Amino acid sequence: MAAACNEHFGPIAPVIPFSDIDEAVDLHNAVEYGLSGSVHAGDVGAGRRIADRLETGMVHVNDQPINDEAHVPFGGTGASGTGSYNAEAFLEEVTERKWLSLQHDAREYPF
Repeated sequence: MAAACNEHFGPIAPVIPFSDIDEAVDLHNAVEYGLSGSVHAGDVGAGRRIADRLETGMVHVNDQPINDEAHVPFGGTGASGTGSYNAEAFLEEVTERKWLSLQHDAREYPF
């Protein structure tokens, strides 16, 4: 279980026994990190239902967890999360919106 309780940036695959899907989801969500995860299931619909329950920024169903695409927000939850990056999500993280109105000519009253 120790290998699953740390955030690794390398190819590891801890094998942790569980008795049912609820226990597997609980084991996953008990870890403080939540950058990315994968669910491998014989049925994509079942995999999607499990993925929806995982507390993580990204979940890949029947796929590897290295599909970083520039148009998709990249970010985690918990101790892995400081926001989402890539594409428009990155701009939202590093900027603040401001409304700036400029009137170059005198306006007549009433407006």
